[in-house]
Amino acid sequence: RMATTSEDSLVQIHVVPDLICERCYSNKNDCEYKKSSFSFDGKYLAVTSQDPYIELFNIEKGGLSYRIKTGSGMENVNWHPKKMVLAYTE
Repeated sequence: RMATTSEDSLVQIHVVPDLICERCYSNKNDCEYKKSSFSFDGKYLAVTSQDPYIELFNIEKGGLSYRIKTGSGMENVNWHPKKMVLAYTE
């Protein structure tokens, strides 16, 4: 799978190699999504935006699972390569 973020407040999940859009999520506050990162097992997608939250989408169930409150909009987000640990920067 591959995720794309865009200025129109959408994040899309594509199936590789066909690049067919499997799912599409939108930001409820119409803020531009900035960065995204899959968890090591591919079950979750963490996404940053201008909002003071990191949104975690459950890829298998197809919906928003968690919102992590941060101090401000995040510039970057990455998962640990072998654990369910998330790192982010402002």
